[in-house]
Amino acid sequence: TNPNADVCDYYGINCGDGNKVIGIYLGANNLHGTPPREIFHLKQLHVLWLHSNPIDFKFDGIAMAKNLIELRLDATGLSDVTGVSEAESLVKLDLNYNKLSGKFPTEITEMTSLETLTLTDNDLTGELPDTFDSGLVTLRLGSNRFSGKLKSFAEMEYLRHLDLSENDIT
Repeated sequence: TNPNADVCDYYGINCGDGNKVIGIYLGANNLHGTPPREIFHLKQLHVLWLHSNPIDFKFDGIAMAKNLIELRLDATGLSDVTGVSEAESLVKLDLNYNKLSGKFPTEITEMTSLETLTLTDNDLTGELPDTFDSGLVTLRLGSNRFSGKLKSFAEMEYLRHLDLSENDIT
């Protein structure tokens, strides 16, 4: 490793004006361990793709990532979303193919900027929340174990894509 190398020349790193990191694309790179919380200190970070890596991701410090709009953590083994709601600028959140279990994470229902939410292929159970953020355009909740009566999505005026397949919803 060259200590004088420019971070913008690293594999999977995308930089914008002023050589500021705007994207980290390290999906399916066999990363292990816990990504450092300092990753959220990258002030211009817009996109973080760490999907398909066996990592121990923590949302601690994500509030510092003021410009983060897209987060892909699918197929990482994620089992806890505590702190995700602090990502106030997040527009797209992919958490499919993980180990999320129990009731629908209420923290996610508090996220007001989300337009796309993907939670397919987890082990989520119980009834769907009574309300979702009305700004959602895409909501994918298929292949879980949700049950109960189908909720009305009438108040979600922007919703265009909805996947509730392979659940026990009536």
